Amino acid sequence: MAVLSAGNMKADETRTFTHDNEDYSINTLWINLDAVSDYQIQKYENENWLYSPFFFVKDEVIYMTKDASSTQSTSLMAIDGKSGNFKEIVPIDWGNFTPNSVAAVYGGVDSESTCYVASYGTSTSDDYPFIIYPLEFTAAGQPKVVGQYKLEMGANWWIKSVEIHGSLMEGNFTVTSLIWDKMRVGDNETLRSSIGMWQYSQYQQTARKEYVQPLTVCDIFMVADNKIIVHDRHNVGNQAAHSASAIAATPSLFTIDENGMNLHSAIEPSDDDDNLGNGMAVFTLGEDKHFMVYASSGLPVEFKLLALPDYPESLANAHIICTLTPKSVGLGIDAAKDDREKTGVFIEKKDDNTATIYVTGNKRGMAAYTIKREAPLNTGVESIATDEQYPTEYYTVTGLQIPEKPSTGFYIEKRGPKTAKKFAK
Repeated sequence: MAVLSAGNMKADETRTFTHDNEDYSINTLWINLDAVSDYQIQKYENENWLYSPFFFVKDEVIYMTKDASSTQSTSLMAIDGKSGNFKEIVPIDWGNFTPNSVAAVYGGVDSESTCYVASYGTSTSDDYPFIIYPLEFTAAGQPKVVGQYKLEMGANWWIKSVEIHGSLMEGNFTVTSLIWDKMRVGDNETLRSSIGMWQYSQYQQTARKEYVQPLTVCDIFMVADNKIIVHDRHNVGNQAAHSASAIAATPSLFTIDENGMNLHSAIEPSDDDDNLGNGMAVFTLGEDKHFMVYASSGLPVEFKLLALPDYPESLANAHIICTLTPKSVGLGIDAAKDDREKTGVFIEKKDDNTATIYVTGNKRGMAAYTIKREAPLNTGVESIATDEQYPTEYYTVTGLQIPEKPSTGFYIEKRGPKTAKKFAK
């Protein structure tokens, strides 16, 4: 299997590549340019559904959160993860918990794959508390709230994103979020932004920290308690000066210590990157092969797949495998006008060797891809023997064992610890 050089994936295309002596395949499942369009959303919610870029995936169903409007954000929009088609508006079962007016704006999963929704909060109004609601799902796909965490905030802030590292169900986790200065008045004042961090132990908040950084609309991924990856859109409205100095135009790894955030390593930008994207996700196939999907551009939207050979210690030697959703697809073509119109990435793993990648553009479409690691053949060798002592076994090139040597085409011949790719004609 040849090494795949960086290039653009096309609709209905399957590619193969070799990374670190292991074989992989990747293919486009679907590209739906109307998956999250205004028309489709308003059609089913009588114009009361406002677009939110946050989503998570559970059992091949995409659940998109709802921004606040004249009605409470207490439901999710379900999209079929296999086809990209709209399914239904799914009400959340709140049980004994009372949702606030912006209860389900953010969404995601913690380190243990527990799904959650969260409200954006502001410290200047009791009507908008910052609350995280863990979810469980019934066999029919009905989300049910099973708890809540109300996070304390300092003065003059409002929440712009949520990332959770640890276990919500066990009550031991860390929340990180981009926070903006709520009290900014007028276009000429400098936007003060930072990364907020809340630590929980045994269901109780034990610490709250703040790391002031020039940020615009960033995604955050916690590698460990002292390491985070930040990917910033690098552009926000009328704050040109702030955007110019914003950190992490490409995904960047920071270490955290008593002195604050320290840049450790970053993805090298490509020539065609425009620094207007921000979605990213890191995942593993096999035992320790790490990959990243991130939005390298935002207008038009473009997503790249990278190998991370030195993760989690560094991002410095990351290299591009291919461009998943090239700009020519038109997944997102309009300039993002505010912080809600962002790019997004979510990875759902089916098993240790297979994952589905979901991406979304600026208030428009979605796309899905599968990536699969071809599991190596298991020799089962436990003692030393000569080749003649082993029976000859035959496999297809995809690893399926067959009873005898095929009459035509490529096949794998295995004898003891030795394997060889052969062609019959």
